[in-house]
Amino acid sequence: MNPIKTIALVMPFLKEGKNTKIWFQTRNSNDNLNGLLELPGGKIESSETPLEAAVREFHEEVGVMLPKENLKLLKIHKHTEVDNFIFYIFGYQSQENLLNRNGWHEVNTLRLSSFEGKVPSENLKFLGDILKTL
Repeated sequence: MNPIKTIALVMPFLKEGKNTKIWFQTRNSNDNLNGLLELPGGKIESSETPLEAAVREFHEEVGVMLPKENLKLLKIHKHTEVDNFIFYIFGYQSQENLLNRNGWHEVNTLRLSSFEGKVPSENLKFLGDILKTL
């Protein structure tokens, strides 16, 4: 079995009445995830907590330093069928002007299928659960 890889992700979101928007970045890589929409985040270092990693990774990838107290752990998702990943997904209730406008996407729990092929398939598994709690 592969060693466990722990990943911290940040899900910036906006609530506008019954509508929810999530901010995604477009992945730029040399693998099969290139061009897909992703939540900012990355590997948790051995010297840090998942929350510290979420803040660090968000700053590294987006250029915005989020206060730890504004992040809330929404879900821990284990992906062990193929790879051995544990995702810590933190929510951040944002203001639209804080992040690049092009990254905001309106989402609806009833129409998550519209994101198939646009986000990594594993992310669709936890995205629906998280949206129900917001």
